[in-house]
Amino acid sequence: MESLIAGFLQLPQFVIYGLIGALAGALGALVTTPIKSKGARRFIPLLCAIVAINLARSYISDLRDKYGYIESMNEAMNALKEQRLFSVLIKYHPEAEDQLREGFKQILLTIPTDQVAAASQHLSAEVVNRFLEKHMITASNQSIYLMLKFNAQVLDTLQDPRDCVGYFLGTSVNPNALSADVIKEGSNLKANIIESSINNPSAPSKASHIEDVTTPLLQEYQRHGYSPDDLTKTQLVSTLPPVDGCRVATSFSNALASMDETQAAYVFKNLMLFGASEKMTITLVALRQRLAIPLFLTR
Repeated sequence: MESLIAGFLQLPQFVIYGLIGALAGALGALVTTPIKSKGARRFIPLLCAIVAINLARSYISDLRDKYGYIESMNEAMNALKEQRLFSVLIKYHPEAEDQLREGFKQILLTIPTDQVAAASQHLSAEVVNRFLEKHMITASNQSIYLMLKFNAQVLDTLQDPRDCVGYFLGTSVNPNALSADVIKEGSNLKANIIESSINNPSAPSKASHIEDVTTPLLQEYQRHGYSPDDLTKTQLVSTLPPVDGCRVATSFSNALASMDETQAAYVFKNLMLFGASEKMTITLVALRQRLAIPLFLTR
């Protein structure tokens, strides 16, 4: 029904009021059929048309205020579908389009105009990440590795710690902080992950123990001179001051990116597996226990 109303409101005003006047006039003519006076039979339909058009003006204005968001929402969706990432996402997950439409509707109806762009960016990232996570476990090692290296490179270039944290968490980043080429490359890498997971799924070799994952990570932290304690804070980035959160995020990303493709994908996928099943609690506990052991024993 909303789509029909929105389509009607997109018609030129003279067409809308012409249709309303014609309908009202036709109803007036129908009502005056029993009347014998020709003058009345001419005047009453005309009067009905004029009254209907005048009454419709305020009503049409209210409808435009109420349903005008649909045109903006459709424009936003059409723009997203032109991007490969969203085209791939909606192809394999049609429900993502419904979630985006509903989200855009709420944004356009409730968020101040000057905040719409930021809220829309946050919504898009949230929906993408929700579905992307489902594909990361079975995506190809190459697609995961390229994404890890790309993320590490981007984090190193972001000047504002708030943008650094936002990018790491997949929430929001100042649009001016990233070039169009960087945004496009990141989107394409995410699309590659989804497609590789569906077209050529690669089940990970599951680690028997959490130590199989934490040990190579700790070794990379040691090799780069990062504080091992920061590794236990990767799940707390959103709660840390931006400067500290950015340091933790950058250290973690660089440690993964500095591994070779096979090991990086193995560690990353297994962190997701442990996190998905235990909400990362087991990971943090094991890491803290591991940190109590002299680092030379982890070699």
